[in-house]
Amino acid sequence: MLSNPQVLLYGAGLGIFACMFPYLLYTRGLTGVVASHASVMATVEPVVATLIGVLVFNEGMTLGKLCGIILILAGIVVLNVQFPGEKTQSE
Repeated sequence: MLSNPQVLLYGAGLGIFACMFPYLLYTRGLTGVVASHASVMATVEPVVATLIGVLVFNEGMTLGKLCGIILILAGIVVLNVQFPGEKTQSE
């Protein structure tokens, strides 16, 4: 299989366009983003991937997937809610 040049070409293309290129774009995009926003974006990635799988690729929405999405979104809300009397980072 590895002696076939077409397989090697497909493997190199997959490595460059599906792994290396998106990673470089992601890390370059993070340079202009505040750390707190970057962490929220990283947390939401599995939610987006799951929703794309369900909506675009017709994967089934299981109870586990739904619970995972709810838990991730609830965690983001809890971390970003300002409770009365709580000091902000700038204070």
